Amino acid sequence: MRVTEHLLFSCGFPHPIEDPSYSKPERYLFLLYRYWDIYSALLLQMARHPIIALPHPLGRYIATVRARIERCLAEVAQADLTDAVAPALQIEFSVDTMDFWEECGLPIVQRAGDALEAMRARMRLRHFDLTSAEDFFFKVARMELDGLDGLLTARWKCMLQPQDSPRKAPKVAWDYVRDVELELRKVARRAYECQYPTRWLDEVRGCLDGKARLAVESTMRKRGVEDPSQFLHYTQLSDLRDLISKGFGFCSSWFRIRKWEFNALMDLIIKGRTELAHNRPAHLWPEIERRRVEVACYDLLKAIRDPLTQGREPGTPVL
Repeated sequence: MRVTEHLLFSCGFPHPIEDPSYSKPERYLFLLYRYWDIYSALLLQMARHPIIALPHPLGRYIATVRARIERCLAEVAQADLTDAVAPALQIEFSVDTMDFWEECGLPIVQRAGDALEAMRARMRLRHFDLTSAEDFFFKVARMELDGLDGLLTARWKCMLQPQDSPRKAPKVAWDYVRDVELELRKVARRAYECQYPTRWLDEVRGCLDGKARLAVESTMRKRGVEDPSQFLHYTQLSDLRDLISKGFGFCSSWFRIRKWEFNALMDLIIKGRTELAHNRPAHLWPEIERRRVEVACYDLLKAIRDPLTQGREPGTPVL
């Protein structure tokens, strides 16, 4: 938990101090755009929704991003850019700001955005690799932002509905894992059907080892399922990983990631599913590990695509 707190909410920069390449103004400029994307999204989210949660549930993220943007501006040392962006850091997340957004908030954000775009045009923006801590912060912050967006939307819908309407709870790690299982079953079936139109089920059975295949067939018999096309619905998450990994040559068109990335994410998710199924207490499965599983699920779900609706022939490999 302490490690997670430090990675997410330390106002310092999570990169090696002794390496001068991390302290170049060009890298701070690159990071400035990344942090501004998060901060401007928070501001626009406040302006877009008819309600706001106070105190802001992402207040610690806001404080961290503001501090890091200030540091980036100081290191980049461009007075015109600082003059344009700094006022946006003073915008309050409050009901008053929402009420007068068009008059007060929006012009400041637009000026900052214009200044950043002008800087992008004036200076060649280089790309730098993120440290693992930086990458973790951006992914978790974006996930929290998307989660809050969904929560505010759901809360507003509940306010418009009769009071006795059921409320949907926000997603937890187990929900993300279930979503991954559902989507991977869809991908596996469609990919194998496209590759082997007349014998896809035989190919699916053949890709599983004997123990896994027998376990699926045994479960189907116990539950009285006679339709063989339902085979995939009784596979385990590890079986789906094996099916897609072994057939990644033709399954790759359903993903925006490469095979090694898919397997790395699946290793995290499968381990997390085991921990969740056994209901491990916090001292045996730290919160940071749970969050990594959620991030892995989120990344994998975002990476799934449908080539049949995006003008790409099934089976075309990712370049």
